[in-house]
Amino acid sequence: MESLFSKPAIQIKETQDIDPSNEINEEIPKKEEKKVENPLPWILKNMSAAEIKDREDRTVFVGNVPLDTKRKTLKKFFEDCGEVETVWLRSVPIENKYRGSIKGNVITKHFKEGATNCNAYV
Repeated sequence: MESLFSKPAIQIKETQDIDPSNEINEEIPKKEEKKVENPLPWILKNMSAAEIKDREDRTVFVGNVPLDTKRKTLKKFFEDCGEVETVWLRSVPIENKYRGSIKGNVITKHFKEGATNCNAYV
């Protein structure tokens, strides 16, 4: 009578050495990274600490801006205070942030029902 241990449980087949030139070079697709909106829109990736500090000192938060306000209007309004480089509209209440782009929803004015304002940085 043969014992259970007389035969190996797994049989390993001998294979030829793999030639590196025969390897399949397939790139593994990377998962798409979600873009997170920068909470401080005036900070750019290539800015030094001094430039960031200077820009923060010149940036003003404006709350409760009506949704129908345009960037040009805000720029004109703040011209008396000095040169306005850019205007950023933030916290725009769009209808469905997972459908289409935020910018596209703002352009087509797909806002949440009952929403009347957003925030801006000048």
